[in-house]
Amino acid sequence: MGHLLELKTRQSLAINAFKIDDHLDDIWSALLECKEAMKNESPQKNEYWAFFGNAESPWSFQKVSNKKVPKIPESDFLIIVDLTNDFCQNLNFANQVFSQVHSAIVFKSGFPLKTDFVQDAQCFKGMWSSDGWQIFSLYIRLLVAQREAYLEKRPFLMAHLAQSLDGRIAAINGHSQWLSNEANLKHAHRLRALHDAVMVGALTATLDNPKLTVRLVTGKHPIPVIIEGQSDLKLDDLQMMAVHEKVIVLYPQGKQDRVIPKAVKDKILEIPISPKTDSQKNSVLAPSEILNVLYENGISSIFLEGGGQTVSYFLQADCIEVLHLHFSPLILGSGRSSFTLPVIDSINKGLRFQMKYFDLDGEILIELSHLNKN
Repeated sequence: MGHLLELKTRQSLAINAFKIDDHLDDIWSALLECKEAMKNESPQKNEYWAFFGNAESPWSFQKVSNKKVPKIPESDFLIIVDLTNDFCQNLNFANQVFSQVHSAIVFKSGFPLKTDFVQDAQCFKGMWSSDGWQIFSLYIRLLVAQREAYLEKRPFLMAHLAQSLDGRIAAINGHSQWLSNEANLKHAHRLRALHDAVMVGALTATLDNPKLTVRLVTGKHPIPVIIEGQSDLKLDDLQMMAVHEKVIVLYPQGKQDRVIPKAVKDKILEIPISPKTDSQKNSVLAPSEILNVLYENGISSIFLEGGGQTVSYFLQADCIEVLHLHFSPLILGSGRSSFTLPVIDSINKGLRFQMKYFDLDGEILIELSHLNKN
């Protein structure tokens, strides 16, 4: 994904001509449209993503080939996500595109997208608010990452945790509702909507008993995936069974005497997973094997929603590409830790990240990427 490099301004907009704050739902709809286009039409290497709109009409999304100049309806602005890193090299092509709109900005592909200076660009003054720009830049980054994984024919995995200032995701008894604010809950629902599946560990499925829907936003419900240990879950007690047509349960291969309640048997897709070869417990599943099996079953993007032990397990295996951490202005002093990783004897052995932060209604969301990679 990428670095923001090129900025082309055709004509400054009047300060009050267009307010992104009035079109936040349109931004989200356009991002969903982009997600569906990527899922239904195989991404091509020679394509760009175009987002455009004005004060009278909703945002629109369009896939653009670098071989044909697109016809863009009359618009106040245009955002090009340059997935080939050559959009502005073809000046004749770029000028024909730019001539159809008042203002335009071009992102070059790469990750993380560096977009801070855009808010100071003349063409976006008075138009882009921090909320509007944040919604777009936060989620377009994930879609570009998913596209990169799709082209490389591999699964994409991101994770999200909400924690206290002292790194706790729940009280000692597992109680966690609600640690985060409403904005973060909505953010989690958007993350669900942008992925094919949402995955949780057995402990989270039991203690939190989540529905794993997108009820706070528009979009399609992801397929729930539960990682089951050696003990059988009481699947018919889970709320998600009442709202989803299919739930995937991953369990250790060779597990004996599995019993699926008749009430939910038609909804369950059971997939046995080979345990880790170096594991002394035959209930520990290999993270890479989990992702590969899901990919073989048509799931290319997975959102890992918890809990802390499960996220730590995938983190240790270097399987998480993007991690979102929400910080609540709260100190618990005790409770379940966000991360449980092997003991180290040197700071240099810790996991180091590239970091960017966002504001969620006064609370902080941190995006961590390129985990443990230089």
